[in-house]
Amino acid sequence: METELPQAQDGSVHLLQITDTHLFASAEGRLLAVRTAESLAAVLEQVQANAHPYDLILATGDLSQDHSPESYQRFAAMMAPLSRPIYWLPGNHDDSPLMTEHLHAAGISEAKQLVGCAWLDQHNLKNADDLFAVLARHPQQKTILFGHVHQEFDEVHRGVRLISSPSTCIQFKPLSDGFALDESGPGWRYLTLYSDGRIASQVWRLPVGQFVPDPNATGY
Repeated sequence: METELPQAQDGSVHLLQITDTHLFASAEGRLLAVRTAESLAAVLEQVQANAHPYDLILATGDLSQDHSPESYQRFAAMMAPLSRPIYWLPGNHDDSPLMTEHLHAAGISEAKQLVGCAWLDQHNLKNADDLFAVLARHPQQKTILFGHVHQEFDEVHRGVRLISSPSTCIQFKPLSDGFALDESGPGWRYLTLYSDGRIASQVWRLPVGQFVPDPNATGY
């Protein structure tokens, strides 16, 4: 879908990326021992306390862990106090029809749309070459923003900048061939899109140790 972005006087657009919230029907739902609603609430509390500006929110997938209607309703209710337009993308844990039904009802719209970890990279696009071929024909498209990998990533591949953000709950260890958790805190990302094509970006995190996943976990 085409999204008309609000612009500041200098033509810039400020974004907040929230990703991989993994909410459950119950507020007590845990992912590898972390209460995901509680960690999201802590992230949103800090976002509201920050003076960092943002015009809209991108929620880039895996908003639900149990793909229940209640989990999407919980996401919408928790995000409502931010009072900004929200656009979402589905993840592999999401149920797209349920997202459309329950998030649209809350005024949250769908947006249209690779990292050095072998166990994650197997979930990449099967037609990635086709995607980059299309991007090569449209050089004004210089950046891809995504979630799903539960870690900070910001590198250029074949002339395209690839940016991912930490999850609001558990984090995966970077550059790991097998499943491994990281001790970094839940996080989020701010981005500023300038009229000349530049993108400034900054990741923020909660303090280490505030939400600690099960250290013995071998998968999820």
